[in-house]
Amino acid sequence: MKENPDILSDIMTDTRKPRDKRTHDERLEDLRSNFEQLKAQAIASGKINDCSITKICHKASVSTSYMAGNKLKNDGLNKRYKQIAKDINDFRNDFEKLQADSDLTLITKEKQALEDQRDKAQTGYLEALKSIQGLKQLLEDKNKQLKSHQQQAVNIAYQNLQTQSLTKDPSQLANFSTAQVISPDKYLFKNGKYTFHDERMREAAWISAKNELETLLKRPLPTRVYLCVGMPCSGKTTWTKGSHYYPDRHPVVIDATNLTRSDRSRWFNLVYKYKYQADIKMCAVYFEVPYIVIQERNCQRTPDRRIPDDKLQDMHRRLESADISEGFDEIIVIRYE
Repeated sequence: MKENPDILSDIMTDTRKPRDKRTHDERLEDLRSNFEQLKAQAIASGKINDCSITKICHKASVSTSYMAGNKLKNDGLNKRYKQIAKDINDFRNDFEKLQADSDLTLITKEKQALEDQRDKAQTGYLEALKSIQGLKQLLEDKNKQLKSHQQQAVNIAYQNLQTQSLTKDPSQLANFSTAQVISPDKYLFKNGKYTFHDERMREAAWISAKNELETLLKRPLPTRVYLCVGMPCSGKTTWTKGSHYYPDRHPVVIDATNLTRSDRSRWFNLVYKYKYQADIKMCAVYFEVPYIVIQERNCQRTPDRRIPDDKLQDMHRRLESADISEGFDEIIVIRYE
C-alpha cells in the first residue's frame, strides 16, 4: 500500500493552534524518530497501518502538507521532507518482506517449532506412561503370586518345625512369641566397661546390629520388627524382656533410642530391602516418660553408664515421636504410670 503525498492536506479548523517554535531541523528529527518507533510497532503487531504518514506526522506534531516536498521556499528542506515520505512509503511497500525477515518473526517460528516438539514429547510420554502402568500392574500381580507362594512355604516350614519339636520333645513347641532382640548397646562394652561416648565404637556397634538384623530378615518367616523409640532410662530394655508381642509373626526387636526420624530411617532403609520379598511389618514402640523420671533413673546408673546432664538434655530436645507417615504399619505407645 502507498500513500500519495500529493493528496495529503492539513485538517484546518477555526481554532488557532499554538505556534510551533521548533526549527525545521528539529521537526525533521522528530519525524524520523517517530517513524522508527511506529515502524517497529507495525512489525511487532503485523499491522501495516500502524505506520503511516498521517500517524507519524500526528505523533510528531508536524503538518502532513510538508511531506509533499513543495511547501517551503527552501528546496533543501523540501527534499528532506519528501525523503522521509519516500522512506515511509518504501517501508509500507516492502512490509511483508520485512515482517517475514524480522527477528520477532524468527523467534515466533522457533517458539512454534518448540511447541510442536513439546507436544510430540508429551504424546510420547503419555504412551510410555501407559506402557509403564501396564508393566506396574504385571509386577504387582507377580508380587501377589510370589507372596502367596512364600506364605505357603512359611506355613509348611512352620508345620515342619512343630512336627520336629513334638517328635523330640512334645513339651517344646515352636513359638512365634520368642523375640530376637537386637541391641547396639551390647557391642559397646570394652573390657567389661560400657563405652557409650566412643563414636568409633558406636558406629561399629551400628554395623554389627545392622548385620544381625539383615540375617534375621533373610529368613522365610512372617516377621514383625518392633522399633523402640525413647530416651535412655525410659524402660525399653525392660519392655523387651516381657511377653508383649503379637503371636501372628516372629518378633524382632531393635532396642535402641532411635530418637529422630533420621535415626529411624537407617533401619527403614535396611528393612525395605526385604519388605517386598518377605512378609514384614514395622511396629514402633514409643516410650512416653517424663523427663524428671529419666533424670532420676539416669542418676541411679553406674558411672560408666550414666549420661551427662547436658547430653541428656540435648537428647530430650531431639526426641521426635513416631508417626505412621514414616512407614510404620503399627505404633504402640508405652506411657509412664
